[in-house]
Amino acid sequence: MNDYRLKRNLTVDPGFGDIVTTGDLAAGHTERYLPDVRLFNHAVPTNLGILHEPGHKEPWIIAMDNAPNRATVRDYGSRWSIEPLFSDYKSRGFDLEATQLRAPDRLDRLLLIMALALHWCVRVGQEDACDHPTPLEQKTQDQPDPNHWSFQKLARSALSWFKRGLRVLLRRLQMYQPLPPFYRPCSAMRN
Repeated sequence: MNDYRLKRNLTVDPGFGDIVTTGDLAAGHTERYLPDVRLFNHAVPTNLGILHEPGHKEPWIIAMDNAPNRATVRDYGSRWSIEPLFSDYKSRGFDLEATQLRAPDRLDRLLLIMALALHWCVRVGQEDACDHPTPLEQKTQDQPDPNHWSFQKLARSALSWFKRGLRVLLRRLQMYQPLPPFYRPCSAMRN
């Protein structure tokens, strides 16, 4: 199944009425399923599923090749949590594709090492966020309103713990500083 989450500002020819944006199609709907729409004024038809669940600020607007319905949109949602992990292993992280390994035993070992490195980066990133919050993170700690502009800005600029930890480790390597330990017992971790 191929599916992609879309932004609200993309142009769509829904096949009825005027050309609108994906946000226009989602406005006022908690669920909407549109077959054979054309994105970006192209002739290639695709299906759109729109689902705005209670408690969520924005609706999911999903372009998919399957018939659009509640089940396919929710299936996309259940798979979404794994996408950041894939990107950590791919070009935004370890760049697994660049290895060009084909031997299964070597690939198994590389994946094991990458899993351990991923754990290390996430742990170091969590500690860095606690020990060295950015000025914006410090400011939002004093602001209890999640709708305040500072929370919105922080959400847009925040790095994942993985990316933050990877940057800390790379910076320390470049500056010939000691690396943080790979493992830290629970009793030694901060709350």
